[in-house]
Amino acid sequence: MTELGPFLDSLRSCYPNKAIIVSEFGFDANRTGPASERGTYAYQSWAIAYHLRVFAARPWLSGAIYFTLKDFASRAGWDGGNPHGRAPFGQNGLIDLSGRTKPAFATIASIYHATVQIAPASQAPASRVGTGGYFPP
Repeated sequence: MTELGPFLDSLRSCYPNKAIIVSEFGFDANRTGPASERGTYAYQSWAIAYHLRVFAARPWLSGAIYFTLKDFASRAGWDGGNPHGRAPFGQNGLIDLSGRTKPAFATIASIYHATVQIAPASQAPASRVGTGGYFPP
């Protein structure tokens, strides 16, 4: 994963005047185990936190969207790169098929809640300007 930062920097150098958004990133998880093992809840949490740190270090990056909120049925044979995947289910959601949150839900919620939201002051209601960001009512 060490290529992520340099890749984003290279992309930015090609398009220095364009908005760049990571439109989708995610990691399959369906079992307990160490963070070093792909497909575990610990790996999913670690990978999400790592990616968001890399994104946050690039103030020119306009956004990043985690894919997906909930596990889902997919195409036959799909395992999401998980060595113990359960095809045909994509299990990179933050909520499993039974509606239970995975540990990564808390990881990403904590990071997203700590992210300062911004908008031009002209769009923010007067009561919200100067409060560390624009938070719609």
